[in-house]
Amino acid sequence: MVKMTKLEDFDDHPTIMWFFQELDIIRALMAMPKDYLRKNAQKLRDLVGELGYSHMENVGFIRPKNEGQFLRFGEWVDHTWKEFEMAYGENFSSAFKVTFDDVAEEYPGWREEARDRDIDCAMMMATIRDLCSAHEVLYPVTKNELYEKEKEGEVPPERLVGLVIEQLGSYTSDEEEEVQEILDRLGSTVASMRTTAIAEMTKNCIKVTLSQMGEERTRLERFLPDALRK
Repeated sequence: MVKMTKLEDFDDHPTIMWFFQELDIIRALMAMPKDYLRKNAQKLRDLVGELGYSHMENVGFIRPKNEGQFLRFGEWVDHTWKEFEMAYGENFSSAFKVTFDDVAEEYPGWREEARDRDIDCAMMMATIRDLCSAHEVLYPVTKNELYEKEKEGEVPPERLVGLVIEQLGSYTSDEEEEVQEILDRLGSTVASMRTTAIAEMTKNCIKVTLSQMGEERTRLERFLPDALRK
């Protein structure tokens, strides 16, 4: 990942980010000199507001293991706004102070749903690790920074499925049987998931990844099992 040292580095971020993207920006902001941020307070305000919007759209991914980093950022926002004598800190920090318990209180049955989603994610990640270990064609996936971030609980497995699809896009004719085996294994995992949410997110990530391919898309789509089709 390119080191982000100024606010302009975030200009191209998507409206709704992955959690790991939010955390990358949060860590970079908290490491920036306060004098620099004070001079660019309006741009900082806009970026924190955009982060808050993204974070609330991602509320379903909040867990006890990751909420602490966002809570600390919320406190940092409050402190920074007070230090800069800016009057809109509380509204901007509230999004980052939402906890897993808050979500569970708002949505009855969420604890059980979140547990099942986490089981599905763990099952898919186990499949990806097995495939990367068994198939040399997927070795580059293990060297991607997102593969390492998953170990820290920051990257959902469906994003790594996208990396697998990207890597398979460059297969050769003598690897067709191996490609089919890999996709069938992914399809079997999706078909056995407890929740429709993780299954649909996985299929959507595959669809988006394929849409960004050229002629590789047509070659690869013919190997997709029904369980991976959107």
